[in-house]
Amino acid sequence: MLAQNVLKFGEFTLNSGRISPYFFNMGSVSDGAAFAQLGQAYADAILAAGLDFDVLFGPAYKGIPIAVATAIALSQKGKNVGVAFNRKEAKDHGEGGMLVGAPVTGRVLLVDDVLTSGKAIRSAVDLISATGAQISGAVIAMDREEVIDVDQPKALQTTAVAALAEDLGAPVISIAKMSDLVGYLAVSDKMAASNTLAQMREYQARYCVADESGALVFSTTIPADRVRFGYDLVDAHGNLIQRVDPQLSDEAYQRKLEREAMIRECEKTLDRVRKLYQAGADIDYAEVQGLESIDEAIANIRANLAVVRGQREDLEAQAAQIDIGGGTIPNSLLDQIERAKTQEKTLSDEIQMRFAEKLELRNMFAFDRKVFVLRSCENGLPDRDAKVTE
Repeated sequence: MLAQNVLKFGEFTLNSGRISPYFFNMGSVSDGAAFAQLGQAYADAILAAGLDFDVLFGPAYKGIPIAVATAIALSQKGKNVGVAFNRKEAKDHGEGGMLVGAPVTGRVLLVDDVLTSGKAIRSAVDLISATGAQISGAVIAMDREEVIDVDQPKALQTTAVAALAEDLGAPVISIAKMSDLVGYLAVSDKMAASNTLAQMREYQARYCVADESGALVFSTTIPADRVRFGYDLVDAHGNLIQRVDPQLSDEAYQRKLEREAMIRECEKTLDRVRKLYQAGADIDYAEVQGLESIDEAIANIRANLAVVRGQREDLEAQAAQIDIGGGTIPNSLLDQIERAKTQEKTLSDEIQMRFAEKLELRNMFAFDRKVFVLRSCENGLPDRDAKVTE
């Protein structure tokens, strides 16, 4: 992102009128590789947070390419969702309206670049709410961590992210924060020796969450209404000490457990397959050996079936001769015929079972081939439903 000049240092006037020593502009992202990297970062943050949603929404304009890039990255990780965005002005021809893309229904997750006041996201939320959809949360690249009510007493000040999360009743997740940026500058030899770090800390003390002396707030307690949205612990220089993730809903937590179980099963299966086979050719050889063994068993059963069938036919011929001659067919002969029929059916059923076993074996080796070439268990095991047919 730095190579794309997304982050610049200098003197910039924000919409709020504040003079900022840095400017974060996702509009500078301008090529496919950078958008792919950006989408991966958003997708990783979304999956790590365990957010539950059906549609990604990108507020116009910068949120639109972010939503598209993120949806592509999520699909590559096994989660396919719809993408929608809004127009700045309603269209009065064609399909008309303010919304474009996937139907805005169900649970909607917003993605945007940077949050200073949250105006763009709030405007989008109004449009989404009008459809009856539910807001699942928002994900942003940069949280400036600035208070929106700097004239209020320090104890009453709140950040734009905290205020937005409260208004939405849903978490607002950030990939990076100003405190992360200050921490990065503090360990950069080039930046630490420049005025940039001092200017950043001065701005942080003036406009970011601070106590009466202008230092960052430290506390051994977190307000109960904030805990579920997650929080960061930082030191006096803005360096991240610990990041506490947002709490998951019961449904999201259950999905997290299911995903972890899926990955464990995948890793266990992958370990089994790679211990059994050193190369793909080993799977082919093992399959041939297994199928030949079953074919040999089927041939032996068929031979036994032919013998039993011949015995039954001989017995039935004897019974027919007795009947034609006007005699009474002995019960012992009738019993032998019935036993032969039962044995014949048992052998026929066994042949069918062997064919089913053969098909299952082929499916098993087809599955092992897919597992053998897996690079990771991020998306779980290959589909077991794609069956081999005779």
